[in-house]
Amino acid sequence: MPSQFFPEGGDGPAPGERRLMRAVLKDALAVLFKYDATEDRRARRLLAEAQHWIESNDAHWPFSFVNVCDALGLDPSCVRERLARCRAAQRARRRPR
Repeated sequence: MPSQFFPEGGDGPAPGERRLMRAVLKDALAVLFKYDATEDRRARRLLAEAQHWIESNDAHWPFSFVNVCDALGLDPSCVRERLARCRAAQRARRRPR
């Protein structure tokens, strides 16, 4: 239940939960950048899962992307936009000239 992670009367999640949320977000971003151009089957699955998590607007799960962003004081649409630009720049650097 969300109330287990975000107790009533508090200012959002406790420090331990915030650290965990930061770690979840950091891991998803690392997967996106590390496996962006991979052909490895397992890595492609991890990449697809991370992309799905970031693209989802589901707010029912306490550790959904939108709830993690909210708890960390981030705007999900801004994070997605910046992420798309960074990934596009990474792909452009990989292309042969």
